[in-house]
Amino acid sequence: MKLKNKLTLAVASVTICTLAASFALLGVIVRQDEIEDLDGALARQAAKAMARGVGKDGVPALEDGWVEIPEMLEPARRHAAVYDETGQLLHATRSFEGLAPKFSDLGVTLPLPAEGVPVNSGLHTEILRGVVIQVPGTDNVLLYAVSRGAVDRDTTFLYRTLIALLLGATAVVVLIARWVGERVSRDVGSIAGVARRVAKGDLGARIGSRFDNAELNELAADLDHMVQQLDTLVSAQQRFIAHAAHELRSPLTTLQGELQLALRRPREAAEYRQSLDEALLDVESLIALSEDLLTLARVQSEPGRIEAASLSEVLTTAMAMTRRRALQADVAISFVNPPSRSLCVRGRPSELARALRNLLDNAIAHSQRGHVVKLDYSHDRDAVHITVTDCGPGISERDAKRIFEPFFRGPNDQSRTDIGAGLGLAIAQEIAQRSGGGISLDQEYREGARLVLTLPLLA
Repeated sequence: MKLKNKLTLAVASVTICTLAASFALLGVIVRQDEIEDLDGALARQAAKAMARGVGKDGVPALEDGWVEIPEMLEPARRHAAVYDETGQLLHATRSFEGLAPKFSDLGVTLPLPAEGVPVNSGLHTEILRGVVIQVPGTDNVLLYAVSRGAVDRDTTFLYRTLIALLLGATAVVVLIARWVGERVSRDVGSIAGVARRVAKGDLGARIGSRFDNAELNELAADLDHMVQQLDTLVSAQQRFIAHAAHELRSPLTTLQGELQLALRRPREAAEYRQSLDEALLDVESLIALSEDLLTLARVQSEPGRIEAASLSEVLTTAMAMTRRRALQADVAISFVNPPSRSLCVRGRPSELARALRNLLDNAIAHSQRGHVVKLDYSHDRDAVHITVTDCGPGISERDAKRIFEPFFRGPNDQSRTDIGAGLGLAIAQEIAQRSGGGISLDQEYREGARLVLTLPLLA
């Protein structure tokens, strides 16, 4: 069922049930109030009739005629009958036409209360409302009644009026609910239309804040934000695939060329060995790139775990992993402030060591021979801050925002073959963020580059 039909049905059902219950209760209350007023008037009229006197036989002086009831607009014909203590009829007005009800049919038991007992009885097709009251000074009882038709007519008119109001109110509510439902469904349809465009690949589709409903505008803003984030992620994925393909193609093309050159003509064993050594370097480059790609994909997809890692072991492991690269580049690593073994940070020890090693490798790659890379740390109440400082050319403000993007290499690094594919800092940042920390560039440091690895401190 469509939204507008559901809304119309729900609102109409609630309205009909609420109004019907309210009107029914109102009708019962009004009718009961009229009946009680009529009973009170009958009791007063009966008392007045008996005040005119009671004969020696215990029968009040009752005559046929009409009686004025304040609750009725017109005089009502009076009906009266007197019964003895055994229920035997002693006297009845001619208005009963000889059909006065039997006392047993009135459903009254003796003795009677002082105010009397209201009863209903019938006369032909007419319903009478009366009161049975004790005749003073005797054991007789008096039935004093008038037609209930006026009350029934008032009640019927009231019910018809309430039903008409119910039908009219229902029609108005249905029309309003239909109009509101169409507007809401139209707005929801607009949102669904944008969602279908996004599902077909149009990530530029946006909803915008164009609705009168604040909740729908908020929903539209959240969906637009989600689509924007999705567009950003898809674009980043496409760039990642393009860069990965480019980085894989370069060593593969070089390897293909070297092998084709080696097979072009017969060569000596030493020449073949030289070609194989060069091909082996390209294969090692491909293996390193593949490992970096797999590592980046793994740290991006796996959920983070709360593990404790000794800061001392992380620093020691990272320095051991990068020692060979430092020796080859003739760059020293200065670390004069070893932490206590009881100082622990959040994260997997092997991953944190890999992240710190990438920072050290990046610093070594941008340092000249004979330079020193400084490794230090500090901590506060909540986190540990590990700094890696080099004396290289530094990082420009334009490149500072992109150094943690996969495959990003600065202008000075694009022509160098020893820098790598530009995945080291991206991997380190993903590991740090997965551990609840992050990596930032100290832009106030001007004598090179200083990267700060922040990790949550564990007790």
